[in-house]
Amino acid sequence: MTPNTNIARGWRRGREGMALLTATMFMAVAMVILGALAIRVINQSNQTSHYERYRAVFHGLEAALAHGVVQIEAGNPGHVGAEAWEPPLGVDDALPAFGDAGIEPLTLPGQPNVEFFAYVVDWGSDGVDNNGDGTVDGPEEQGWYTIHCYARWGSVQRRAEAVMRSDDVNVWRNAIFAGSGQ
Repeated sequence: MTPNTNIARGWRRGREGMALLTATMFMAVAMVILGALAIRVINQSNQTSHYERYRAVFHGLEAALAHGVVQIEAGNPGHVGAEAWEPPLGVDDALPAFGDAGIEPLTLPGQPNVEFFAYVVDWGSDGVDNNGDGTVDGPEEQGWYTIHCYARWGSVQRRAEAVMRSDDVNVWRNAIFAGSGQ
């Protein structure tokens, strides 16, 4: 018995394009997987750069707050980079912004792209009842401050507000000398 050669040839002819079809399918699956991996890598890179900017801007906020506190402790109004800014007339609670006249933001020494400034409101002389006791600029409001901090890096901008109370804790002005050591 000899095999029917016509049947064997027909069977081979039906499978001649199968290798090409299989290779095309593997290539399509590989392209989808590689495309998904490329998108993930690009998104992760973008997310990392956004995180670095947000973190750097937060450092700018901390620097603005620290500079404002130092200015208050030194007996200055506390404005950092906003010394020449004047609130618009007729607006009671106006706050500065980047780009306003009189705003000259400072930069961080290690990160020159980060700009920051601070504006301080002294509760004891702002003409507003800040603590809600019915008395404008009463004795309870003396020594209380609101520090408005601003920082930016490119399109990333952040604003923070801190309320603080200052007390004179300088050892040399509060020391008690007893006995003959007066």
